[in-house]
Amino acid sequence: MAHPLCWLTTAGVLFLAAPACGTSDGPAAAVEGVAIERTTAAPTTTIPVPVELLPASQMTREHFEAIAREWEGQRFDFGVVRRVDNEGRGWTLTFDRAQIRDEHGVRDGPTLETEPIYIGDTGGITVSNTNPRLRTFAVDPNAEVLLLSPKWSCANDQPSWELITLEQLASAPSALGGQDALTFDSSGQVTRIRLARGCS
Repeated sequence: MAHPLCWLTTAGVLFLAAPACGTSDGPAAAVEGVAIERTTAAPTTTIPVPVELLPASQMTREHFEAIAREWEGQRFDFGVVRRVDNEGRGWTLTFDRAQIRDEHGVRDGPTLETEPIYIGDTGGITVSNTNPRLRTFAVDPNAEVLLLSPKWSCANDQPSWELITLEQLASAPSALGGQDALTFDSSGQVTRIRLARGCS
């Protein structure tokens, strides 16, 4: 008796045969007059392929280095922090660079020699933004984030800063500052974000 899984039809109907159809133990088995040759499958050869898994820290570093391509080697930068994100492998910051014009001329990120802290009305300093380009920088996960206190006003002699986390900055509905300064380390990661603003 034929195996129950053996089916044979014609005129466009699917042929389906189980490997053990029929009862013959010979070199070939017949199903409804059709010969099915028995073949022996060739042995499968497995070739081991070495796989090198990179540690998470190295993957993160490579990710940061790819993002830091927009870093120009500057120690400081000035402008507006537009957004801070955590992409899973590290923090990134989207930055809108501005230019500072004073009696010394026009300066921006690559030409700044000290941290550009401008609070309140800038007086004889003009801040402009003539380039709409946004830049993305890698952020050290332990970066210091300093926010000019919401309670501060130009009536105060000295500014007061509040230390906040990257998570708090990322969840802010809009830019918290507007006159922001970045500090970079030697690898291009942002290590300090200082969020300042005009008089309130």
